[in-house]
Amino acid sequence: MVKKMCLIGVCAIMITGGGGYAAENRRIETGGTAKVWVTPDSARLFLGIESLHADAGKAREENAVRMQKLLSALKNLRIKDIRVKAPSYQVELVKEREYDAVREGRVPRIIGYRIVQEFTVRIQDRDPDRLSQNAAKILDTALAHGVNLVRKVKFFKEDDTSQRREAVKLAVQDAMKTAQVMARAAGVRIKEYVTITTGVRYFSPPQPLMTQRVDVAAAAGPQTSSTLSAGRIVLSAQARISCEIK
Repeated sequence: MVKKMCLIGVCAIMITGGGGYAAENRRIETGGTAKVWVTPDSARLFLGIESLHADAGKAREENAVRMQKLLSALKNLRIKDIRVKAPSYQVELVKEREYDAVREGRVPRIIGYRIVQEFTVRIQDRDPDRLSQNAAKILDTALAHGVNLVRKVKFFKEDDTSQRREAVKLAVQDAMKTAQVMARAAGVRIKEYVTITTGVRYFSPPQPLMTQRVDVAAAAGPQTSSTLSAGRIVLSAQARISCEIK
């Protein structure tokens, strides 16, 4: 069930101008807000595998082996509609401290290579409890099979069109009601609405993950399972309106 809540926005009356232009420049400008609670049906985990070695080929090979082991482990979870996407693959040169090289009058030497492959794992489930449990399983499996970069876990609704429209409608209605109250208090009437602008954004509290970089050996050892909660997320809409008064 979607819960709705409206808040009164900041408002102002501007009666400006002089002579024959006064009627054209009489304005009420105000805003409205609304919040709609959305139950997520999808989760996306932002993860990565970082490998460091003195030899570029060995660093690349180690990274690839870890990734293959992880893909096999994720497949064995038998979670429906699990999707892995790897949009980022970086090769970085690791150099000695510049200070040491400058002291000896030379350029810093390359002492190793860092391979960083970042990827996302996405799942869907209309049951928020099962969605949370599956996301936690994926996180634990990833940490146990070579993942040493954990960016974030994001819960969201795949198609939120109706919720966005509802939030916008409520925000505009809130702004219009405020404008009418202002007009009555000022002893004027609203002639027409000139401009209406809106914006929508999500607010979702961050999940309490351990750290960005994780020690693989420590992650593979005995530990309690991760706990994630999809909960409900807030879809917030803002509206600004300008109307002529008479």
